[in-house]
Amino acid sequence: MYCVDEKCNIRFPYKLHQKIHVHPLPKCSFKFANSKIGVPIWKKVKINDFIFYDTENHQTPPYNPLTDPHLKSFFKRKVYLNALRKNQFITDDNYVLCSTKNINDYRNFLHRIKTEVDAVDRRKKNCSDLDFHRIKLSNLLFDKIQKKNLKSRGKSEKIQGCVGVRCRNINPLKHETIFELKKMYKMHHENQRKKQFLEGIRNYDLRLIKIKEMQQLKHKQFRERAVKRELETMEKQKYVKEQRKIHRTKTKNSIIAKERMLQKKIGKFLSQQKKINLIVKCPEVRDW
Repeated sequence: MYCVDEKCNIRFPYKLHQKIHVHPLPKCSFKFANSKIGVPIWKKVKINDFIFYDTENHQTPPYNPLTDPHLKSFFKRKVYLNALRKNQFITDDNYVLCSTKNINDYRNFLHRIKTEVDAVDRRKKNCSDLDFHRIKLSNLLFDKIQKKNLKSRGKSEKIQGCVGVRCRNINPLKHETIFELKKMYKMHHENQRKKQFLEGIRNYDLRLIKIKEMQQLKHKQFRERAVKRELETMEKQKYVKEQRKIHRTKTKNSIIAKERMLQKKIGKFLSQQKKINLIVKCPEVRDW
């Protein structure tokens, strides 16, 4: 945003947190400009796609075709630039002139975007702090649980050592019985594993047999369907041939009947002509 002097061509930049100072006005007049031709002003951040303070879009920014980037090449022609300068829409440096109200609205818009972005950053920082504290607490709890487990493990190891010493002092007969029991347990465990392995093989074989049976059934069904289709096609062909034969016989009979009718008509016509010729030749027959 700039405050542009028409005659001196001086620009005074202003930041968001600063107010526009009232400078001592010279004789020449001042005008405000936002940006150059084709540079959009009212841009939104991805976070601010939905505005909470204006859900019904009452505060929509005004549309200015001079700041539309799609019309940049159109307005940069010399003819249009000269016309815009004459009508005081732009400056000599191609800056779009605007009113103080537009500048204030634009500054408010930028201030809102800045506050929203700052609020989002604060939320992220707070969330990160909370996550850090949660991780710290979880680590402390894990350390406590691990210490308890180590203590209980030490106790169990001590108990096992005492049991081993006592077992060594037991009679050799008892030691042999324990060894035999361990062997029996191992044998039982191995037998169970073998049984499970054999059952798995049997189940696998049964599954293969079932799959083969299903394939054979499907193959039979497919053959039966193919045979049925062939029979249906043969029957249809026979029916069509019979219908064609019937149609041919009907047509032949109709042609023969028509020929007979024509022969009869021709015979009648010839007999009539003979009578007429006789009448013409001998009028006596006519009188008779």
